[in-house]
Order: sequence, then structure tokens, then C-alpha cells
Amino acid sequence: MIPVPAATIAPTLVLPTPVPDREPAAEAQVPGAGVSIEALVAGGVIALVLLYILLYWRGMNMVERYERGFIIDTCPVCRTGELHVDVRVDRVLGIPRPNAIVYCDNCRSLLRRTGRRMWRYAVDRTANPMLYGQLNGRVISEVRLKALNAWNDAMHNPPKFEDDSA
Repeated sequence: MIPVPAATIAPTLVLPTPVPDREPAAEAQVPGAGVSIEALVAGGVIALVLLYILLYWRGMNMVERYERGFIIDTCPVCRTGELHVDVRVDRVLGIPRPNAIVYCDNCRSLLRRTGRRMWRYAVDRTANPMLYGQLNGRVISEVRLKALNAWNDAMHNPPKFEDDSA
């Protein structure tokens, strides 16, 4: 081996390259970088729990809506029968989904709940042929049912006129 003279090996000094300072406003900010994944998951779970509570509460209100009876007492078709409400409750993930059916105890007319304050009428043809042609199989609102009942009351109990000259 050939000896290398000590004078030929020179120590080298490595200096770091200076990096210019950046201004804080010039830094690119990532949106949402301050929110952790755990916080996002917790927020989503809380939102789902609140949605479940809201849907459960709404379903229970619909179940209890006709507990004291229907919005009208007498049947608009036969004008003599009383209306009775039958509520059957199905549950989807524990959330109550009521199905209400209103039936007359005199004629065989039925009201089936189709939506929020909307009903599909099944009118008995023999009890009232005129209403059968107008309402059978049609969806009507509770407002129209109340108006129909008020009209029937007015027709069933006409005003009386008394003569004052007697």
C-alpha cells in the first residue's frame, strides 16, 4: 500500500445553505387542517343520533294523534254512523310508522291514511251513490273532510224560521 502524505488530506467545512424567511401570510393554508378525523366522526355520530330522536318523536306524535278519536265524529257518507280509528304501528329501526284506518260502524266506508293529513276514501256505493261517484278512490285532505261534514250537518239540520206575528 502506498502511504498518502498527510498534507494532501485537507479538512472540509460544510456550511448549511441559508433558507430565506417566509412571511406567515404567504403560507398556503389547508382548509379543515385544524379539525381532526375523530372530531368529524363524533360530529357525524351526534348528527345521526339527533336525526333518530327527531324521527322517533315525529312517529310517536303521529301514533298519538288520533288517540281521542278522528277529526269528525259522524260519517259523511251515511250521516248516521260513528267513525272509529284503528291505528297499527309498524317499526323501522325502532322508529314508529303508524298506519291509520278510519271506518264507519254503520256503512262500510273506509278512510286510509296516505300521507300527512291526507286520506284515501273508499265509499260504499249503496250508502251514498252521489259521494261514491265524487270521492271513491280519491285522496282528500282533512280540511275537505271537515267541510264535507259541516255541509252534511247543514243539510241534515236545516235552519228553522219562526213567524213573529203569532
